[in-house]
Amino acid sequence: MAKYETRSPKNERTDLISQSPLSNPLTLLIEPASICSLKCVFCPTGDYNASKATGKYQGFIDLGLYEKLISDCVEANWNLKTLHLQKDGEAMLHPEFLRLCRIAKDSGVFEKVETTSNATLLRRFDPYALATCGLDRIKVSIYGISNEDYQKNCRTKIDFERLVESIKELFLACQKNNGPKIYIKTMYENLGSQERVKEFLDIFDDCCDSINVENCVENWPNYSLEPKGVQVSQSHILSEEAKSKSQKLICPQPFYNLTVCADGTALACCADWEVKNRIGEAVNQSLPELWNSDQMNEFRFMMLKGERFKHPVCGQCNYPTQVCVDNMDPGRDELLEKYGLVASL
Repeated sequence: MAKYETRSPKNERTDLISQSPLSNPLTLLIEPASICSLKCVFCPTGDYNASKATGKYQGFIDLGLYEKLISDCVEANWNLKTLHLQKDGEAMLHPEFLRLCRIAKDSGVFEKVETTSNATLLRRFDPYALATCGLDRIKVSIYGISNEDYQKNCRTKIDFERLVESIKELFLACQKNNGPKIYIKTMYENLGSQERVKEFLDIFDDCCDSINVENCVENWPNYSLEPKGVQVSQSHILSEEAKSKSQKLICPQPFYNLTVCADGTALACCADWEVKNRIGEAVNQSLPELWNSDQMNEFRFMMLKGERFKHPVCGQCNYPTQVCVDNMDPGRDELLEKYGLVASL
């Protein structure tokens, strides 16, 4: 039976207030593919016109660039908690996805290597190969419990029974070969009733190690779901206390995470789908240079000085409050002192 839990339990988080400033990120997010196999109505990547209008790169990360990123971590003697192989697109579209996983695992840099997938491409892989490629966790996003649900929510025709069967085959292979843990989640809004939630749990209970039902929120800055007719909840399941709290002043992302897009663009935040908060280019800069760059520090300082809601991107973002588990606001005064900013205010 799968354990019902959130994807990021609070008791596993690092205290960012006491540990900041960090000499290296806790997590590195690398985007294998900036395109997707689905066209979900609630996702800007699934909105082709909106995604194209940003001018951002549409495609796969170059293998040479990827190897350079991992080498940057090795040469800097970084020890990171997690490598996330996914950003806006479907990571398993990358033609050498298994190789990406193995390179990362063999580097010895990361405690965990994980990815997020919609699982529609699992049939492309031998379950044993996926179970032994070096991944520690696969987070599977499910968007309904029928073919009709996927047509409505993802504007894509799939075989739902085959999808479920492919996940079961992968889970069995993982159990037999000490493979990655499988986490499955869906959004309540994709199901619409408690009866269908129960059906979802019944379907996937023997397909994974852990499972959860979240809520749909607007966590992409400058991308509203209301005009598209998407039902949006007021709070994300990961931060239930947000229902009774005001918006967080500090976004924790730039204090613990570094994001690199498929073309090498480095970002201060993984939620930046428009690729506006650029801090540099990983093609010609090392990851330590980016992590300690003036651009990254200025972004952190902007947060600590209480200017998030004046920022053209971050001021329109719900990610810190609706999605982030961490809350750095209570330690703002301490953090200002640590970063030497008190005198400048």
